[in-house]
Amino acid sequence: MKKRVASILLALASVSCFMFTSCGTGKTDSSLDDSLTNFSSSGLSFTEEEKAINTVQMFVRKYNDGDFEGMLACLEPKLANTTRALFNTLSGIAGGQLGVDISFADLFTLGIGVQGAGDVLSVDIVKVELGEDRANVITQATFSGDTETTYFYMVKEGDSWLIGNITETKPSIVPVAGMTVTPGGQFVGGICRVRYTLDGQEYGGFMNTNGEIVYTFVLGTEYIMNQGNYMGDGSVIMEEASSGTKKIVNYQGKVVATFEKNAFDTVCSVGDEHALVYKEENGIQGIFHYYGIINSKGDWVMPMRKMDSANLGGIFLGSDFMISCEGTKYWGYDYVIYNLNTKQELTLHAETGMRDLTYGISNGCLYILNEEFKYVEGGEKVNTNFKINPDCTIANFEMNASDITITGDYFVYQDEDKGCTIFENIATGNKIEYNDYAEMQKTVTNVGDYFLLRIEGLNGKKYATLLDLSGIQQFEPVELKDYDGSVTYANGLFMYSEQGICIDTVLDAKGNVVLNNVELRSIFYNGVAIAKDLETGDWIFINQKGEPAFENFYVNE
Repeated sequence: MKKRVASILLALASVSCFMFTSCGTGKTDSSLDDSLTNFSSSGLSFTEEEKAINTVQMFVRKYNDGDFEGMLACLEPKLANTTRALFNTLSGIAGGQLGVDISFADLFTLGIGVQGAGDVLSVDIVKVELGEDRANVITQATFSGDTETTYFYMVKEGDSWLIGNITETKPSIVPVAGMTVTPGGQFVGGICRVRYTLDGQEYGGFMNTNGEIVYTFVLGTEYIMNQGNYMGDGSVIMEEASSGTKKIVNYQGKVVATFEKNAFDTVCSVGDEHALVYKEENGIQGIFHYYGIINSKGDWVMPMRKMDSANLGGIFLGSDFMISCEGTKYWGYDYVIYNLNTKQELTLHAETGMRDLTYGISNGCLYILNEEFKYVEGGEKVNTNFKINPDCTIANFEMNASDITITGDYFVYQDEDKGCTIFENIATGNKIEYNDYAEMQKTVTNVGDYFLLRIEGLNGKKYATLLDLSGIQQFEPVELKDYDGSVTYANGLFMYSEQGICIDTVLDAKGNVVLNNVELRSIFYNGVAIAKDLETGDWIFINQKGEPAFENFYVNE
């Protein structure tokens, strides 16, 4: 069925095939006596839902009649024009090959490429999801004895509903006026978890930064595993309540992979595009623990394997490495370094533990700093600073400084003799000196083209500012009321709190005020953030001007 629907419906709707196939009756009359125009002018009164259904049913009837022009009349104008132009080109090629003057409409009615004599397309309407100017008509389409769910994505044109796409995966739908949509987190990878009510039914789903719900499900029928733990690219692992089947949904709302019920039980941790998953099995000798790594495409990067611990932790470092701890020592664990690209790994055997690691990625290598503990590798003590190469071979390196951190491609530490902060490029060894606030405690994070600098003053107050990569301060440090987690820089905006955990003030990278007195639940992603309406107390989506990001959109009844 899928091959036939794709070659028939998707070819016309998405103009992705180079030859349209037909099982028509040979009818050449393209009369539009029962056309969309007559539907709206016949004196009959149709609801918007009925108009959308009428268009789908007309499309099917015109297909079965072999009426090419009648089918085009059911498409939105841009798609219809593109389809006609493409098919006229193809019919011209076919006519040249046949040595006659022939149009594609002629080919269509002649049944060129007929898949089977007597094949008829039929659709049963399952449901209509109606928006203000967009709608989804969900059907069960049957062709040559095979049936599958097919979605007709509808566009409002004047008083009529026309077909904008036909797809086997559910298209996005813009929330309709009066529809209650409640955010359930923040944007990760361009999507945000939401719930909403439509026709008295509660739904869950994901919304993108265009205000489109790209994936939806009836609440209770599916669950976001591990409380909505998104991968960094916006992929989410879901579980069906009835079957236990797992699936990965990407940021566009498409199901890219499915897993059997017993593939894994839970998601332990996620990274930019990977997830560490776990399952347990009962055996004669007790409970066995299995762990594996999948990527956001559904591939097994590390197949399931048995391990001793039921509490394995996994920290993903970008798309290159994962660090996990194995073993059950009270003060020490064996740490496994796993390269997600080469599939190679290295075990670091801890003498007394590695609880206070500092690590980072630069040029495809993993750097681990740990001044407090010693390690045993191959029975011998080794240097506490490691460089892990992509093939998971290990190299030691010396650092003649204390209290070193790694952020992005930089070592950051204090030069006690000069009384300044040093930013040392890991790859080149070049050093940048920052001399301000020399006697104050500072924390540095590399955030793309800037360093986010947190400062604790001698008076106990906390401040933050941005430095560019040459060490130049961008604006005077702003005071923070809540030091931990209250300041961030992302998507070109510097955001900090004046009221505890909420973010009150938003600046650009040069310190200019963009928004003030706003309470954000999330950072801005593609210009959209979740904020509290200070008048109503509702959570809404706003743009970077502080205005509602979407029209006809309501949050919290």
